[in-house]
Amino acid sequence: MLADTERRRRSAMRRLVVTGVVLAAAAVGTGAVLLWGPGAGPTSTSTTAPAVAGSPAAAPPASTGPSTGVLPAPARVEQGIPVGYPHTPAGAVSAAAHYTEARDLLSPHLVAQQMRVMARHTAQDLGGLSGTGIADARDWRTRLGLDPDGGSDANSFIAVQVRGYQVEVANADQVDVWLLAVETPTVGGIAHGRGTFVVAAPVAWADGDWKLVDRQLQKAPESAEPDSSDAVSKGWIPVAYQR
Repeated sequence: MLADTERRRRSAMRRLVVTGVVLAAAAVGTGAVLLWGPGAGPTSTSTTAPAVAGSPAAAPPASTGPSTGVLPAPARVEQGIPVGYPHTPAGAVSAAAHYTEARDLLSPHLVAQQMRVMARHTAQDLGGLSGTGIADARDWRTRLGLDPDGGSDANSFIAVQVRGYQVEVANADQVDVWLLAVETPTVGGIAHGRGTFVVAAPVAWADGDWKLVDRQLQKAPESAEPDSSDAVSKGWIPVAYQR
């Protein structure tokens, strides 16, 4: 019971709406949404999603990541997750983006299975990200008026689309990735608004592929409407995948 309470508290300190409306009649906050790891701390409160907390990490070296938005395609699919990315900064961004889009935000029972494919297999990374993912999915379901222990289906799901990215590379085997993502919840076949989020998705090279890690990042970049001049001015690079 105590462990479950702590997981929910941890999750509630990790997600914070940046811009947009996630649910009809829900309040909108500002800040950073960190789906995969702890980050720079909340800047406001929100009633639409759990919040984010954590102390800032030291800033990594200046970005040496990809300069265009065309990202390499995954090599294959394992258990519904696109995997197999080149050992390059562009490959790291592609992995972070694909994992973020593939994660099922309304299925707490699938999180551990998904994380075994997406996360680095250490106690901190696999255990931490799985626990946070389960709590996040239950929180999302509760806020959407669904059974917290249910799963997504054809009529109730959250569509996630990554529309922009920024990177800072710590070294050849560890890349800090910030993503600009749009999330659209649908319940009972009815869409419930649109939310724009900034997502931290740090990855590390492990077992021949890029894997998500549970690690602190520095302060999040500013959010913006995807594909706008404002987004470009704030450093967001539009995403396009190789086919």
